[in-house]
Amino acid sequence: SDIADKLLVHQVRLDSEVSLSDQLKNVEPDIIFHFAQGNSFKLDTVDHLLRQHTESLRMMVNILDFARERKVYRLIHACSSTLYGGGNEEFYKEDSLKDPKSYRGMIKLAERALCKYYAEHYGLAVCMGRIFRAYGPRDQEKKLIHQTLKYHKSGEPLPLVTGGFYRDYIHVEDLV
Repeated sequence: SDIADKLLVHQVRLDSEVSLSDQLKNVEPDIIFHFAQGNSFKLDTVDHLLRQHTESLRMMVNILDFARERKVYRLIHACSSTLYGGGNEEFYKEDSLKDPKSYRGMIKLAERALCKYYAEHYGLAVCMGRIFRAYGPRDQEKKLIHQTLKYHKSGEPLPLVTGGFYRDYIHVEDLV
C-alpha cells in the first residue's frame, strides 16, 4: 500500500511562541518528519542574522521538545548539504568535514548539533538526511529548475555556463 495513505499531516506554526504540545494537544505521533525551513530574512545586518538564527533554532528546539515529550519512535530531520561548505570531495560521507560557507549552512550545522544533543542526552532517535538539490513548488525563482521551466515555457534558449558541473535533483514529494 502507498505510504501516503498511512501518514497524517499536521500544519503548525513552528515560529510561534505557542509550543507544539499546545498546538497538537491530542496528537501522539510515532514518527515526525521535519522538512520545514524558517522564513528567509534579508541577511544584510547583524540584527537580521541573529533574528534568523534565533528563529531557526527556536523552531528546532520546539520540534525536539515535542518529540521528546511525546516519546516518538523517531524524528526524521531534513538537514542540508550546505553544512559541508562546497568542498572538493566527489562524494560526501558522514565523517566529511562540516565547514559551511553560507549562513544557511551555519544554521543547519547548529540544528544538527541540537539533534545530536537531544539524541545523546535524552535518547531521542533522530535520523538526519543530507539533502542535495531538492526542488518543488515553493522553490526560489533564481534556482535552476524554476529558470529552466521559465525558459522552456517562453521558448527562449536557456543560458548555460560551461564547466564540469553535474547535479542530481530530487522533488520534495519524492523526499517524503
